[in-house]
Amino acid sequence: MTVKNRLLCLSWGVIDSLLFIKKLVWNCGIRYLWCNLWVRKDEFHWTLDTDVEAALILGNRYFSNLIRRRGIAHRNDLSVKKFGG
Repeated sequence: MTVKNRLLCLSWGVIDSLLFIKKLVWNCGIRYLWCNLWVRKDEFHWTLDTDVEAALILGNRYFSNLIRRRGIAHRNDLSVKKFGG
C-alpha cells in the first residue's frame, strides 16, 4: 500500500468519525432535546416523525419517548377537535 493510499484511507476514517459525531451531537442531542421541549397539539407535527439516525444511536429510549409524545399529542388533538377549539 502506498503512502497516498494510506492517507486516503485515513482521511475517509476521519470524515466518517466526524459524521458520526455530527449525528451524535445534532440528532441525539440538540434536535432530540428541542423536540422534547414541549408537547405538540397536532399529532401530525414534523417533530413526531421517526428520526432514523437518532433511533439507531439511542435505541429503545428514543422509541419509548416518541410513543409517549405521540400519545400525548393524540389526546390533545382529540380534545381540541371535541371542543371545537
